[in-house]
Amino acid sequence: MASPSPSIPDILARKRDGQELTQEEIQAFVNAVVNDGAQKEQIGAWLMAVFIRGLSERETVDLTAAMMRSGECLSWPAAWDGLVVDKHSTGGVGDKVSLVLAPALAACGMKVPMISGRGLEHTGGTLDKLEAIPQFNVSMTAERMQEVMNTVGCCIVGQTDDLVPADKILYATRDVTGTVAQDGLITGRCRKRAGHQNSRRPVLYGESWSTVGHAVEVSEAVNCLKGQGPDDLQHLVAELGKDIFPRGADPSLFVVS
Repeated sequence: MASPSPSIPDILARKRDGQELTQEEIQAFVNAVVNDGAQKEQIGAWLMAVFIRGLSERETVDLTAAMMRSGECLSWPAAWDGLVVDKHSTGGVGDKVSLVLAPALAACGMKVPMISGRGLEHTGGTLDKLEAIPQFNVSMTAERMQEVMNTVGCCIVGQTDDLVPADKILYATRDVTGTVAQDGLITGRCRKRAGHQNSRRPVLYGESWSTVGHAVEVSEAVNCLKGQGPDDLQHLVAELGKDIFPRGADPSLFVVS
């Protein structure tokens, strides 16, 4: 006879007391988040317990895997094998690297699907910045994403009820519960999106900025793509591009002139 699934109150109590959660407990909690089996108060309580008690490396890996499995996992044509790459930021004020790096990689023949987020606390999210462009659409189906990728080589979209739905819920809850700055939650958030996208070479990095504000950051990103951006942003984009390039490719092809 199968053992009963761990209860949400028991999971909360164990993490509150500083105990390491099992893979089964983490999966049960993520399932409850997605399937309306956990109340908003319980989700907030779990996030606060994690914020205070932390996550072990194994718990972070299990959380990442559980959240990645919470929705549809994207797949790509065989012809793109070895070309699908990704990058995620830990976030921060003035962070606009994705707006430059994604199209720059696409121009070099890479395929770059990015699932990004909105602002947390006082920071602006990549999606918020893109929506400063009139009529820009950050909500796409998996089929539409593939069409865009096939046409222009990259796309930046938000979470949906099908794509990383657990992330969508926890991300928004962290914003209103003071639990943003927790390393395990940040790492899990970034890595699970890359896993959902089946990216071959995901890269995680910190922020870089010289302008702050959605519209002006978009303008700075456009200038950078024209070779007229600030030196620090151009340098960071070039270095990340070289790191992401597939093994065997000539990294000197990726330059920002």
